[in-house]
Amino acid sequence: MPNYLSVVAYLTLEQKLESLGQRWGRVCRAVEQRGAALERAVALWASFDSLHERFSDWLSRSETTMSQMKTVDNSSDMQLITEQVRLLKVETLHCNRQYDRTVAENLDASNSS
Repeated sequence: MPNYLSVVAYLTLEQKLESLGQRWGRVCRAVEQRGAALERAVALWASFDSLHERFSDWLSRSETTMSQMKTVDNSSDMQLITEQVRLLKVETLHCNRQYDRTVAENLDASNSS
């Protein structure tokens, strides 16, 4: 009779260990998935941070240009002002294209995960 109890105890323990192994495997997979999601989030954040820095630099340059434009009183400087406005438009268009491209890349990266 003691032999039968030890076999039952062994089988019960083996079943519990197998169940524990399966649960541990699910935990490990969940951790890997969360880690991958965090890595993607960090990459997206770095992309956003870079874009934000470029935008801030562009905004500072634009503000400087605009403040210089306000101080021009002479109508003979109208060509200079017109050229500055044209350059601002070109920079704005370039900045918008970069922003759109970055957003599209980030959306693609988010959707592919």
